[in-house]
Parts: sequence; C-alpha cells; structure tokens
Amino acid sequence: MPKLDKVIAVQDAVEKLISDVYAGKLHPRVAAGLAPLLNLQLRALEATELERRLAKVEKLLARAEAKSSRKGYDETPAHDFRKPAS
Repeated sequence: MPKLDKVIAVQDAVEKLISDVYAGKLHPRVAAGLAPLLNLQLRALEATELERRLAKVEKLLARAEAKSSRKGYDETPAHDFRKPAS
C-alpha cells in the first residue's frame, strides 16, 4: 500500500481498489472494509489542509492589522451613517 499522505495518493488508492475489484484481484468485501478507512484518511488530509490555509490567512490578517495600526489608522469609522446626526 502506498503512503497516503496526500489527497491524490488516497484518490489513487481508491481508484486501484476499484480497478482490482473489477479485475477480480480483490474481493469486494475487502474493498468495502478499506473504503471507510480511506474516507477517514481523506477527511483528515482535507482538515489538515484547511487548518494550514486558515493559519496562513490569520497570519496575513494579523500582519495587515499590525501594519495599519502602525500607520495610525483607526478601525472604527469616523461617523456611523446608519444613525441620524444629532
């Protein structure tokens, strides 16, 4: 079994399982037993990728906020246009 540390590797493994079942090299029950494990691995890889991407966005946002605070920008608007002026 190949190392399943990338989404494409899991997809390739599923493709091979299906091919082996159709070719008669693998019993369908064995493939059915492996399918939930492959699905779990795929979900774990997707969650890891999402966490990595979110951390990158958070880092960029923190950097942008730090940069804007150094320039003296105020995050609150000078006037709230939703309220009538008094």
